Amino acid sequence: MNAAIAKARSTLDGFFKTKSRREPGADGYTVKVLFREGSNAEHMWVTPFRPNGGGGYQGLLKSSPSYIKGLQWGQQVTFERDQITDWGYTQGNTLVGYFTVCVLLARDSALKARIEANGQRYQCAA
Repeated sequence: MNAAIAKARSTLDGFFKTKSRREPGADGYTVKVLFREGSNAEHMWVTPFRPNGGGGYQGLLKSSPSYIKGLQWGQQVTFERDQITDWGYTQGNTLVGYFTVCVLLARDSALKARIEANGQRYQCAA
């Protein structure tokens, strides 16, 4: 998982460029953000998101927290670039990025089959 996070972070500039170009057929730009509360930490998806003018970002939390009690699904959140641990978007039926999800799919063939049965596929390239 650490390698997936490192890959996502090392390609983040390219993701932001793709998002700013709004390529035809590309949609659903999202980032996974590490939130901390006391000794608890949790990675959660945020979409839509945008720069907040202060060097960070803001967006809507699209995950249901399990450990961070001060957050809830749909809440407006702010975060910094160094909190981003993954990113993704759709290009047609292909989900691009999602490096941490690709790790989970490699470990769980039943999950991968369910996703593919819905007509989606992940572009899980190194």
